[in-house]
Amino acid sequence: MTFPPSVLPVQVPLLASPRVIQVPTAGAALGVGDAMRLALAHNPDIQSTATLIAQEDAAVRVARETWFPTAGLSLGTNYASVGGVGGSGFGSLQLSNQGSLNVNKTVADFGQTRTRVAAAEAAVAGARATLLEKQEDVVLAVRQQYFTALADTEIVTIDEASVGDQEKHLQQAQAFYRVGAKSRLDVAQAETSLAQSRLTLVQAVTTRNRDYVNLNVTMGLPSNAPYQLSDASPVLATSDTGWHDLAWTQRPDMLSLETQIVGARANLSLAHMGFNPIVTSTGYLSMFSAQGTTTPGFGLGFGVSLPILDAGAARAAVESSQAVLEGLLAQQVSLHNTIYQAVENDLQAVQQARVSVSVAETGVRSAQESYHLANRRYQEGLGSSLDFLDAQVANSQAQSALVSARTQVRLAEAQLDHDSGRIDFIQALTH
Repeated sequence: MTFPPSVLPVQVPLLASPRVIQVPTAGAALGVGDAMRLALAHNPDIQSTATLIAQEDAAVRVARETWFPTAGLSLGTNYASVGGVGGSGFGSLQLSNQGSLNVNKTVADFGQTRTRVAAAEAAVAGARATLLEKQEDVVLAVRQQYFTALADTEIVTIDEASVGDQEKHLQQAQAFYRVGAKSRLDVAQAETSLAQSRLTLVQAVTTRNRDYVNLNVTMGLPSNAPYQLSDASPVLATSDTGWHDLAWTQRPDMLSLETQIVGARANLSLAHMGFNPIVTSTGYLSMFSAQGTTTPGFGLGFGVSLPILDAGAARAAVESSQAVLEGLLAQQVSLHNTIYQAVENDLQAVQQARVSVSVAETGVRSAQESYHLANRRYQEGLGSSLDFLDAQVANSQAQSALVSARTQVRLAEAQLDHDSGRIDFIQALTH
């Protein structure tokens, strides 16, 4: 028997299973795409959520079972007393054997089974949407943590260079002081500035190490693998059009809500069908054996079950299902507006972040010129130690600001990808 095909209108595409990737070894380069692949394959939250699909698939099979016949076999043996009436005792014991095969089949339920299956299949699609949402959330977290760790790694490099500059400056100040060209104040200022730079470096290293821990946890790695971040992700080309439509059709939470609406409509139809009759057929084959005589038997019958009085339970089920459906439709309108707001804000954030990069690049050029000028003046004995230290700090801060600005662009683009449900971009990075 072939069951009627699914009529579920909502299709939920999952991110394809990532290709096998080895845990990075010591010193190996790890790109953002590799980090995403590791997370999709090993993140425990994704693995846990994936089990929901298997559960809902089982529910579909259960819903279909009422459409197919069921069979049962029963066997028995009895010892019965024969005779013994009128004070003659229990009489003799007679052995008898019996067996029967019973088959039951729903002949017609006027669409109830089909509707139950449709509701169960909607739950499967909802589970797929839930998994897709979890996948996209994890991918976003990986990209955020990866780019943050990459930025903080660059900050460590900047701070290490700053400490090196401060150490050289301290040596220069001490040399000038020994020959009487500079006062002891220059040495004290250089020592204080060096101590502060070293503290800043320690703080930067601590922050970077925490970033690696967070990234490893999201990727599902068992330990802090000593890999090197090596980003080669493409630049996202953003425009002002198309993003909202993309989000409304691909965002997993929107897909999940649509599957819930499909399921709610199926449940509402099923509640209306509570007034419908159910026609069943029953057949059996039996065999009875006693005292050497075997008696076969068979039977075939039909039955009709029709609800007549249920104290309003069926009508209450209809009203409840209708209320659930109306609530989901209202949520759909609200989510539509929320998505529009999120995507619009993301587009503005991307544009603002890109402008900030241009401003930061100008700041770096200016700070580097000031730093080189202050350094040369101090070496020639024309400038003060304080002028040099101020220029050196400003140069480091400008470089850090540029790293931060570029990171904000990547983070804003990652957020836009996530909020628009851009599955194709994620798949391009992971395969």
